[in-house]
Amino acid sequence: MITPEDDVLLNDKSWRFKGERIYYFINLSVELWENQKLNAVQTYHELDAPESLCMISKGVQPRTNPFCIVDEQTFLKLENHLETKYYIKQIKNGVMIIERAYASLVRK
Repeated sequence: MITPEDDVLLNDKSWRFKGERIYYFINLSVELWENQKLNAVQTYHELDAPESLCMISKGVQPRTNPFCIVDEQTFLKLENHLETKYYIKQIKNGVMIIERAYASLVRK
């Protein structure tokens, strides 16, 4: 899914997201993850690129700006290397890794 950055970023130079705008992306991603067969969900800015599935399966962190979703096996490979800026949320069939600033947007 692609959306214009102007629609989701704050109107400053911080590269931070508008919480009310990404709330729907977060929860749609969880809904898709829980009800479809996906390998990973990655989020990133326009000029970034996704991490390859091959590298993710080897333990490289998917793009997580501001969140990603992976299966539990992949998460176990990443867990000890994650920065403290991330909040971890167990979901059906996987794990969401989200920047702490947006953790409150994840449905409980």
